[in-house]
Amino acid sequence: MNGLGFRLVLKRFKWLSTCICLLFLIGLSACDRLPIEIDLPRFWEMSLTPEATEAFEPTGPENSEQPQSIPTPIGEPEPVKQLTLWLRPEFDPESDTPAGKTLKARLDIFTRDHKIKVVTRVKTAGGVGGMLDALNSTQHAAPGSMPDLVMLDREELISAARLNLVYPHQALNSIQSGSDWYPVADSLAVVENLKVGLPIGFDPLVMAYDSTTQIPPANEWSAIVTNPGRLGFPAADPQARFMLLLYLSVGGRVEDDLQRPMLELEPLTDALLLLDKADAAKHISSLSLEYETDQDVWEAFNAWSINKAIIPMRLIFEGMHEGDAKVPKPGVTTPEVTLADGLLWAISRPEPERQAVAQLLLESLCEPSFLAKWSADLHLVPARKSAVTLLEFPLLKPVIDPIAQVAVMYPDQRILETVGPVLGNAMRVVLQDGGDPAEVAAAAVESVR
Repeated sequence: MNGLGFRLVLKRFKWLSTCICLLFLIGLSACDRLPIEIDLPRFWEMSLTPEATEAFEPTGPENSEQPQSIPTPIGEPEPVKQLTLWLRPEFDPESDTPAGKTLKARLDIFTRDHKIKVVTRVKTAGGVGGMLDALNSTQHAAPGSMPDLVMLDREELISAARLNLVYPHQALNSIQSGSDWYPVADSLAVVENLKVGLPIGFDPLVMAYDSTTQIPPANEWSAIVTNPGRLGFPAADPQARFMLLLYLSVGGRVEDDLQRPMLELEPLTDALLLLDKADAAKHISSLSLEYETDQDVWEAFNAWSINKAIIPMRLIFEGMHEGDAKVPKPGVTTPEVTLADGLLWAISRPEPERQAVAQLLLESLCEPSFLAKWSADLHLVPARKSAVTLLEFPLLKPVIDPIAQVAVMYPDQRILETVGPVLGNAMRVVLQDGGDPAEVAAAAVESVR
């Protein structure tokens, strides 16, 4: 076959192949109309990995025990290199106050010994942006920015504990174990049977007199009837703390078994009779009805307007620091019972590693020699007996321990808000209006029910 013939055959072969392909495609398109579904896998639905196969497991005796899985190690928390304290402005370590300087020196020693920096932040006692408000806001918005330790008073501690802003910890029990802590200090630290605070110091209500010109008055509160001189107290105090103290001293209760506010008729009558008799004997200054605050009474005492004053112990500590020779040199009686509030530290971070380091700082801050110095700067009675023995007040030192031993904490604020105004009104009716103590007491008891 010549070249021309070969090309002709090839051309016909190509034409025939094209026709066959066209017929094949037409047949395929016709199949689409048949009522038959052929479920063929699509490539995007097919697994790209081979099916798993069961591993061969020999059953011989040498392999009868299953291999133990090795647990994944859990990373340990990073070492704590910094603690944060929140406290009130008047105790700021960066301030020029005696309390601030004493605390700063202690924190510097802690940093040196433990290589842990201590940062302090100041917060006001109450209101918007105050201590509780700041704790609550921070816990919800940035819990990692919560302080490790926070300084609170008793009422703040109760609120913080109920809001889960502070935490009980075994360290608080271990640090306060033994008999070196005053009973009132232990009471201040407990909320709903859990110890959630470490006491710093407390501020008892006392009777002060001028130790240079007066014979020491009798210690019992009932002796206001016979003690010479004019007694001053804040009769306009909304919480009526002195009236409350008299009522408690004769056995009265302010809370029933269901923790509801209450007043008892017989003790209240007895307490009002004491006031009535003392007033009749001219042993209560008429100026008392004008005094609303502790500061009012303290200023009157220093101005020699009254001979004896019912005031918190902190005012006497403040006066001794000032050392003014023109004012009375206060002595203090040792009553059978008194009322006190105080300041405490509380743990406000939940992480165990941070709590462990906070415990080290708490132990440093409650060491007796430091606590004696710092409590005096804070104008508080130290929470520890061993710290009281180290105080540097020769005139007051003999009476501080007896007072601390009999101090009890104030009732909760919710109780005071109910019974305080009632007691205050009853006291003023007797002293100012000459009301009959028994009738006034009966009306007061009924008003609380």
